[in-house]
Amino acid sequence: MGAKEHIIELNGRRYDAVTGKMVTLKPAKPEATPVSTTSLDGFAKTVKPIIKSGNNVSAHQAEKSKTLMRNTVKPPEKKSYDDSSMVQKSPSLLSSAILSKSRAIKKSPLVHRFGDVTPHNKQSSNPDTNQKTIRRVQAVATATTVNDDPISRGLAKADSHKQPKPKKLRVGTRIAKKLHISTRTLSASTIVLAGLIVVGFFAFQNMSNISMRLASARANVKGTVPGYQPSGFGLKGGISYSPGQIVLGYNSNSDDREFTITQRTSSWNSETLVENYDALKNDAAYQTIKGKGKTVYLFDGSNATWVDGGIWYKIEGNSKLNSDQLLNIANSL
Repeated sequence: MGAKEHIIELNGRRYDAVTGKMVTLKPAKPEATPVSTTSLDGFAKTVKPIIKSGNNVSAHQAEKSKTLMRNTVKPPEKKSYDDSSMVQKSPSLLSSAILSKSRAIKKSPLVHRFGDVTPHNKQSSNPDTNQKTIRRVQAVATATTVNDDPISRGLAKADSHKQPKPKKLRVGTRIAKKLHISTRTLSASTIVLAGLIVVGFFAFQNMSNISMRLASARANVKGTVPGYQPSGFGLKGGISYSPGQIVLGYNSNSDDREFTITQRTSSWNSETLVENYDALKNDAAYQTIKGKGKTVYLFDGSNATWVDGGIWYKIEGNSKLNSDQLLNIANSL
């Protein structure tokens, strides 16, 4: 038998079967990896072979744990519990002892509920008595909880819900606070502003009447603004005047149509108007319309003239107004 027959392998390690010692084999020389030295241009470089070496560090051997200073440190002792005294006691004694101990414990007022420490084997045979006892205990517990609970005490003293609701400030008061002025000043300013708006509105609406009064005073003619205005026309030409005469100019809002109303003092009447006015003399086809004490003469399609109260009225222009519109203007003056 050779030397290798006495060597056994355990967990990757080799031991001598006779002596029991671990056998350490000498590592074999690593083989050199051949390296090609051929070059493309025919020349070869001298290259050292690459040697692969294994791990030569010896394996770590574990040792048994040892207690340091065994003479000083004593091993732990095993205690044996004797439960014979507890076992010998009867269940009734145990329950009474536990009950008395639990009653002796001081209970915190912050805890709302406690466990039932009443033994079940001592219930009264009368159900009414049990119900009364339970109700009394619940009432006492509830009273104690209400009196001792800080939250309940706070809720009992809370009276914010009984206070009257704060009154909402008026809109004027809030605006005055934002503007940093008093409410009286704000009210006075509002009244003045409203008055100015009303006056301005009426002035705008009566601007033509105001202008007519001014023109009448300067022209010495009792002129008036017609109350009827044809649809699509406006007093855009304004009011012009000269001694003894006032002219109102109307223009169309959509095209170039326009007409004028001339008011002049005159001593003519309806008969003398026809005899003296050249336009009526030259137009033999003029129309005569009477209404509301006035005699209106229509000529040249959309022109009209009449005399009323010492004032001679004329409507002239390319207005293309019909007879009804011309008569409505005459009746509104």
